[in-house]
Amino acid sequence: MSLRSTVTAVVVVGGLAFAAGRVFSDEANPGKMPSKDEMKKLMAEMARPVEQHVKLASEAGTWDADVTCWMPGEAPVQSKGTSIVTTKLGGLWLHDEFKGEFDGKPFEGGTLLGYSKEKQKYFGLWVSSMGSTPEVVWGTADASGKVITFDGEPTPCPMGMVTPRWVCRHTDADHKTFEHWVKMDGATDYTKGLEIRYTRRK
Repeated sequence: MSLRSTVTAVVVVGGLAFAAGRVFSDEANPGKMPSKDEMKKLMAEMARPVEQHVKLASEAGTWDADVTCWMPGEAPVQSKGTSIVTTKLGGLWLHDEFKGEFDGKPFEGGTLLGYSKEKQKYFGLWVSSMGSTPEVVWGTADASGKVITFDGEPTPCPMGMVTPRWVCRHTDADHKTFEHWVKMDGATDYTKGLEIRYTRRK
């Protein structure tokens, strides 16, 4: 069996096991084995996009980015970047490939965004060419649905351990803003370190 086939089999079996676990944990049906048709329905429901996924998918396209970065004790630094956003895996995930510069050198990063129906929360993962540890955050939208605030666990950075916070603001279909805030280890308040203003490229 090829590596690809092996990975596919593991993913399918894992998904079936997870779906089965949801049935087994149902107090109304303790120990009940799902039928093949019931299992298919469970798997189909788990993979079905909902309104939150549709909203994320609407961001697909190419965006021009105006970046402002604040470093402790220094004046704000501005730069330009480009973000190519695509949907993945049946519309459940949004992938953002960012290219720009930092300190006069090329910089690349990638964000994966999604919405967990089970947790009823948004999910974000950020990786970049500046480090080997991903930044993982979970978020909720405000009443308008236009502002999503994500919070994460302490993560290493050049300044030490910091607790990240993302604030994603959607102005309209062609404009949005991303803010990255951090709380230093031992601090009580968050400080804005990065702001990116996006304009959709026509």
